[in-house]
Amino acid sequence: MPELGEYYLMDYCDGVYSFSVSDVSRFMTLYLSREKYLQYYGEYSELNTQQYTSVEEIAAHEKDYAEKGYSEHELITRHRMNAFQRMQNEIDDLRRKLKRGKAQIRSRDLFGFEEYEMKFVAAFKIIELYKAKTEFRCEELETLTWEGMCVGYYMRSKKRAEFRLSDGRTVKLNRNDLYNGYELGLITIEEIGQFLLKYGKLSIRACMK
Repeated sequence: MPELGEYYLMDYCDGVYSFSVSDVSRFMTLYLSREKYLQYYGEYSELNTQQYTSVEEIAAHEKDYAEKGYSEHELITRHRMNAFQRMQNEIDDLRRKLKRGKAQIRSRDLFGFEEYEMKFVAAFKIIELYKAKTEFRCEELETLTWEGMCVGYYMRSKKRAEFRLSDGRTVKLNRNDLYNGYELGLITIEEIGQFLLKYGKLSIRACMK
């Protein structure tokens, strides 16, 4: 809310909506690692942030604003409550779409699944992404040029590969498991393996209440 000098951000975790209000944007501090943030912006300071988990909490703080003599306390409260409800509705809508498969955290179409001639190549690019060529025993036989890019073209690999996780447990994954992990936003084989062992399958429905 620029006219009030406020920035709003909402997180959702384990059934709790966390609504934060700060005097500067928090997006880049959350999007980038601390090291990357310092590299791009040169300094990192703690933000003055207020946290709420319900509209009732926001309304309860209106008395604090009035006692401090804020002439715009009613306007501030109304904007915060409206923002909380709007962002909560957007999160709930996204959660419904994720459960129904109407939305993904990341889409496998980024690997060329809409292009029939690239399906075979795409099936091996996912292995490269997760740095699992050794475990899948991929054999690179030639390199293709596609849309100006050089693409390693693998003709053979194992259908499943076994991985040892940091806690000593092992998990067997196939290429489709890697695609499912990619759609879930899981970044490493470790994250995919831990998710699969915890929830039994690589599905957004498995971890959403």
